[in-house]
Amino acid sequence: MLFTKKGDKGKSSTIDKKEIAKSSLVFDVVGTFDELNSWLGLVKLNIKKVDKDLVEKIQQNILNFSAIIAGYKNGKQNWENETELLEAYIVKNQKYIQKSGFILPGKNSTSASFHIARTVCRRGERKLSKYYYQNKSKALTPIVSYVNRLSDFLYLMGLKY
Repeated sequence: MLFTKKGDKGKSSTIDKKEIAKSSLVFDVVGTFDELNSWLGLVKLNIKKVDKDLVEKIQQNILNFSAIIAGYKNGKQNWENETELLEAYIVKNQKYIQKSGFILPGKNSTSASFHIARTVCRRGERKLSKYYYQNKSKALTPIVSYVNRLSDFLYLMGLKY
């Protein structure tokens, strides 16, 4: 069933079945990355196939690390490897990076959408950092690094397109 009515009282359950307030930090973090994933779904409609494949992989990664944040314990993904893949892409596409000054988003809708995704990612990163330090979970350490690199990647993509 699509609805359970549990949320009618302002509560929801995490993956490990803990019923907590919808206003809790874990839902704020996961919800922000859900928003990011939606922006990436929009932006990938107008990009090259090679970049689209990478963005789809990133979307799956967001689902995977969101599950870990929400309490899933069996995540086996190599986040260091995922971070290195983003770093390699950034290094390969350095030519798009401006040397100085601020950028003004909006040269076209695809670029602007990447910049919105970047700002949502940065917001998610700040919320994740707070959650990470409150919970001191070692499982989140490589995810924090991945999200940091992801925001760098999204900045690059905003410049590239």
